[in-house]
Amino acid sequence: MEVKVCKLTTELLDDRLYFYDNASLEHNGNAAYHGPAGLYEKNGFTVCNHIGGCLVVRKNCNPICKPIIEGDRMIRLETITADNLDAVLKLKVSESQADFVSDTAHSMAVAYANYKTAFPFAVCADSAVVGFIMFGFYEERNQFTLWKFLIDKKYQNKGYGKAALLLGIEYMKKVHLITELYTGVSVANTAAEKLYQSVGFRFTGLIENGMKEMKYLCDSSKSKVLLTAFEGEKNSSGIILNKVSRDNVIKVFLPNEFDKSAELLISSIIEYRPGFVISMGRKPQIKRLYIEPSAHNNTDSITTTFDLDLLCESLAEHGIAFRKAGKQSSWLCNHVYYCGLDYIHNSKMQTKMVFIHTPDMNNFENIDGVVCWMNEFCGQLAL
Repeated sequence: MEVKVCKLTTELLDDRLYFYDNASLEHNGNAAYHGPAGLYEKNGFTVCNHIGGCLVVRKNCNPICKPIIEGDRMIRLETITADNLDAVLKLKVSESQADFVSDTAHSMAVAYANYKTAFPFAVCADSAVVGFIMFGFYEERNQFTLWKFLIDKKYQNKGYGKAALLLGIEYMKKVHLITELYTGVSVANTAAEKLYQSVGFRFTGLIENGMKEMKYLCDSSKSKVLLTAFEGEKNSSGIILNKVSRDNVIKVFLPNEFDKSAELLISSIIEYRPGFVISMGRKPQIKRLYIEPSAHNNTDSITTTFDLDLLCESLAEHGIAFRKAGKQSSWLCNHVYYCGLDYIHNSKMQTKMVFIHTPDMNNFENIDGVVCWMNEFCGQLAL
């Protein structure tokens, strides 16, 4: 059975194609019918999420990033298969490093036991397997991690380790849409510490069980903020969005339609991988900003992980009138908010999203003050 794209939304990078489909498939030229998500998977697609009754589908053409040339050899990552498994299991580090690194047999057993959240690869220099790297998702902390990493003792000090880390980070950014990556390094492993710092990892200050925590930010100079509002010349949320101007802000106007607004929000999150999403929408009869702590879908409710205390403190410091909404919002704004939170949660992204309702223009007493606050707050999020 052949899967055909019904509604193309956006194409990203070199290796992924995202689109929204109402689950209709064409079979041998016959009329479309509704089929299960498994049909997509059999045709090389990954079903990422469900938005408003539609599937969010990703085409994986080549999940491994382009090779890096180091010296006269081509460094690349390869999925571990029966063809290279023996070479991976034979990898060894020097005796001085043995206390810091798990052997590959143990690492592969860990990957097998955690097959849903472990992403192991062989590090190759031309045709030779020279190392092993494994990323993972730490569900308790909602963090993606560099879990295991080693370069065989025969191939060290050739630049292969740094090249492998850069390839692995790029893979995680493209395929898992990470905004940050964590790892741990022994307090005595100064060589690994120096290597991780060379690609952008920095210490968080946390030390547990003799391990220092390090963090990599995908955009170390600034954290992107995706700022959305609804279209309309007299829509107060759109007027605010028009006036906001920050280097780290991506501005997106959403249409006033259920499916199209949610689709555009999700495709923007996928494309820009923001650290934060602040969505705005007009709410009749209110006279101050309303901060929405949650969104709902029938009986299901999702609470934001955005730091609302930080948000409210910032508003208070700027003298902006606001309140935390006591009741869940309804209709279009809630739909967009729920779809955004649902996608972020199911995709295991670290992105934080919040929805802010704005008054009608005839009830808005300090719109310029809100614009000034929004500019400063988005700058604060970039720090």
